[in-house]
Amino acid sequence: MSDLEFAFEMDRSLVIDPTKITEIVSSQDFLGGDWLKKTKHKLFNEPQLKKYFIPVDFRYYGLELISIIDPGTIIPRHAHTEPVYRYVLDGSFKLNGREFERDDWLIVPANYEYEIETRSGYRVLSKYHEQCEECTWSKLSKMPLGKL
Repeated sequence: MSDLEFAFEMDRSLVIDPTKITEIVSSQDFLGGDWLKKTKHKLFNEPQLKKYFIPVDFRYYGLELISIIDPGTIIPRHAHTEPVYRYVLDGSFKLNGREFERDDWLIVPANYEYEIETRSGYRVLSKYHEQCEECTWSKLSKMPLGKL
């Protein structure tokens, strides 16, 4: 990405490298939760059209999935061997007790244990580096989903 292409208020050095994080990073806490102000594209100033840069270096990721989780589902504690990016499209969930809802994004670091519960159900866009080892049926079938 050349400097001409990076037309945002945010300093380019703050772009998140998902392979280097050790704690969850999300839209709720990045730049004090005020990330939209700093990532608005400078070339789009019309009130009816706004574009924002999601401050993540996505070059690491190669696989995108849409996950649809039913209301009342509990996904048991587990970890992935790679960092996982999620953008909440609809609904809400609690990840380790922290609430995420529509238009939130988050990155869960590699080998970070977490569990998810949802009362409303949710849809997320998830990004993985490759085929997620933990997402295979043989692994998931050993991880029984719970109900609230």
